[in-house]
Amino acid sequence: MERISERKIKRIKRHGNFHNVETIRFENNTMILYVDGKMFKFKLKDISKRLYNATAAERGVYRVISSGYGIYWPLIEEDLSIDGLIRDSKKLKSK
Repeated sequence: MERISERKIKRIKRHGNFHNVETIRFENNTMILYVDGKMFKFKLKDISKRLYNATAAERGVYRVISSGYGIYWPLIEEDLSIDGLIRDSKKLKSK
């Protein structure tokens, strides 16, 4: 098993594909995501038609993929990148 050096971890973080996904929860049609010590809220209709139309049970079955690179919902065949969500969050705030 390869040991990941601190230098490699810093490079991974700098390139934006390593996140600490702490919690994902849903309130009505809003996803609340705690990642890297920050909270992000997303209206499901803005980020994913599949999640928006999914049942609470379907939304509740997910897994974090590739060292926090993304989130996958197998029951609805949906995956979202954390970088993309954070980028979209910043765009929405600037409007």
